[in-house]
Amino acid sequence: MNILKQMWYSYLGAFIKFGDFKTRSDKFEFWGFSLINNIVSFTLGYLALVNNPISILAFLYGIAVIIPGITISIRRLHDVGRSGWWLAAAALLFVARIPHLPSPVMSICILVGFVASFYVFILTLCPSEKDNKYGPKPEENKERLIFGNLLILFNFILPFALLWAVGLEKTLAIRGVDNDMQTTVSSPMHISH
Repeated sequence: MNILKQMWYSYLGAFIKFGDFKTRSDKFEFWGFSLINNIVSFTLGYLALVNNPISILAFLYGIAVIIPGITISIRRLHDVGRSGWWLAAAALLFVARIPHLPSPVMSICILVGFVASFYVFILTLCPSEKDNKYGPKPEENKERLIFGNLLILFNFILPFALLWAVGLEKTLAIRGVDNDMQTTVSSPMHISH
């Protein structure tokens, strides 16, 4: 099976297995889902900016992807032998945003959330463990291992590339407006007597 088809199955599999909090997901499955989700999210977000009715679709997609995103993250943590509760500790960063939270509590939430988020991120980069309490090691062939690592790279390059492309588009649009203004200003005025 080719790699793009496997990535697509990883993405769809996250939605199909949205209630599976007990098994494992290898690096390829996790990062394949992440890449396609990032592409879909960015595309819908960009289209929502230029076409307001699409913002409803972007919002609905954002809601629909929450549970599959959480469950595949938990399964990825299980794959490296860690509890899914690390994800809850990372969520303390969101708790820290609650208005009127006492300052010491907010500081603790930010610190614990940041450390846990970093730890969870590092764990998603680790290779699969051998059989553990969450199940047998997922089958990985050499191709999935190589592309699993490349998917990590693509997940980091893609947002910057897309933001650069949008910035370039806006820059060109602004320059087009500036050129029109310069043409108007620099053209000689004809005064009729």
